[in-house]
Amino acid sequence: MRYELKPEYDRFVALAGIADNMLDHDSGRNLVMHCSVVFRVFIDGQLAAESPVMRISQEPWRFDVKISPGSRFINLVCMDAGSRSLLDQGNWVEAGFMLKNPSTTCRVRPLPYFARGKSVRSDSAGSARSAYQ
Repeated sequence: MRYELKPEYDRFVALAGIADNMLDHDSGRNLVMHCSVVFRVFIDGQLAAESPVMRISQEPWRFDVKISPGSRFINLVCMDAGSRSLLDQGNWVEAGFMLKNPSTTCRVRPLPYFARGKSVRSDSAGSARSAYQ
C-alpha cells in the first residue's frame, strides 16, 4: 500500500501481524501453522523499518518510524518470509501518523481508506479498501 506523506506528519505508527482467522477453520488450521511474513516500511523507496519474521499467533510487531522532512511517500509491505504459503495474510492495524504539532487535538491521523481490525487489499486501481466492503 502506498500513501502520500503530508508535511505535518512526524511519525508513522502501527501494529502488524499475521491474521489468526484461519485458525478457526478446520481445513486451514494445519496449513496456516506454516505461515511466515516480514513487514516492511519504505519511505521514498528506502527501507525505513522491518519486522522480524512473524508467525501465526505471535504478538503484533510495533512500528514507530520517524518521517524525515521532505519525504513524499510511504509504502507498507507484507512479504513472504520463505514459507511460500498462500495463506501468508498479514494485517496492518491501528496504523496512522503522529502529527508534528503537539497542540493539535488529534495527534494520530489514521491512514486513508483503512478499516480498523480488518484486512485491507488493493484493487486494480491501487486504492486500499477493506476486504469486508
